[in-house]
Amino acid sequence: MGNILIIGPSGSGKTTLSREIKQNNSNFSNFVADTSRNVREGEINGIDYNFTTPEYIINNNKILENYLMEEYFGKYYGYNLNNFDFSTNFILCPGIKVADEILKNMNKYGFIISILLIIDKNTFIDRLVKRGESKEEIIKRERSLELLDFSNKVDFIINGNSNLNEVIDDFSNILKNN
Repeated sequence: MGNILIIGPSGSGKTTLSREIKQNNSNFSNFVADTSRNVREGEINGIDYNFTTPEYIINNNKILENYLMEEYFGKYYGYNLNNFDFSTNFILCPGIKVADEILKNMNKYGFIISILLIIDKNTFIDRLVKRGESKEEIIKRERSLELLDFSNKVDFIINGNSNLNEVIDDFSNILKNN
């Protein structure tokens, strides 16, 4: 198989899809990215993310080869691609900047399939409200929907407006046929 790249805006279901696939499919290992954002309800340090400081992420970006970093609305995310064990398969759900870098260098980073999760504006707002995001935060993030046009760069597109089981089925069908 190989590593899978899932791209989508906040609230598109990237992390939920990734978590469900990994729980139900032993072919995928967990890849844990670094973040300086606060822990959300239900997240576990070292499982969902390594919750750390911006300084830690910025420093790693300076000293480690293949450490990809991005800043998203004042929060930092770091992806240490040196941690990939190429004998296992990972699903990675990065932000826009890192996704763009990986899409340009899929083979270098060991990715074989890229998938874009798309959602409409109403679903986007509804999910961020359920997540507890402030109105101001939602307005800021809403602007990022326009920036996220990877439709001509990815291998597949999945409608993230669907319920989770339908999204999982779409994902599974992509894997079966590729």
